[in-house]
Amino acid sequence: KLEAARTSPTAVFSISKASLFTPLGVAASRTKVLCLRRALMEGNSQIAESLFQQMKSNDTDSDGMLSHEELLVAFSSWRTCPVPAEEAVSLVRSLLPESSPADTSLVCWPDVLVVLDRSDGVVAAPPKASSRSSIAAVKAAPEPSAASLIGVPQLRTLRACCLRSAITTEELLRQLLGIQSLIQAEDFFHDLGLEHDFETQWVEIWQRLGTNGLVAYLPLSQ
Repeated sequence: KLEAARTSPTAVFSISKASLFTPLGVAASRTKVLCLRRALMEGNSQIAESLFQQMKSNDTDSDGMLSHEELLVAFSSWRTCPVPAEEAVSLVRSLLPESSPADTSLVCWPDVLVVLDRSDGVVAAPPKASSRSSIAAVKAAPEPSAASLIGVPQLRTLRACCLRSAITTEELLRQLLGIQSLIQAEDFFHDLGLEHDFETQWVEIWQRLGTNGLVAYLPLSQ
């Protein structure tokens, strides 16, 4: 919970349950949200200009929370941000569930990564009705699932290992966000107890996607 996240020694990686399970808000532009998601997936969290590193570095008190101004600075410094920083922050805040602190000046920054991960099925705000007739909002078809991108066998094996080790979704995400090197990735997937072939495959996936990309691809809300 967010109040616990502020006082937890590991608060910098705390995720609110609302961001994981509550329906996302409505975005002004679905296309631009998907561009943000794609840029996050294709990025490398290890470089200083990545969104992950920028949000983490702006969280100077390590409480897991960023003000609007700090979030704006993070997006402005994100080298591959595909839309203007002010617009990106506005889009992200519109996605945050009502039960998360979207209505305050503070944002739980790990939640930003989570909502972008889940944004493949986001719905755009309906256009304003014309004076002559109402325009029905049409829900866009979701993009291909993460399972089709990574592979059903790999996902099933990962889920099975997490269940066997009693690793919750929040804990899995916290540990994934802590991976900053190949050695850490190898240790993480080894410690999960994956079979050797699957362990190797997941390490290769991490090498291809990076931490942010892997987090964005995984269907953590399922």
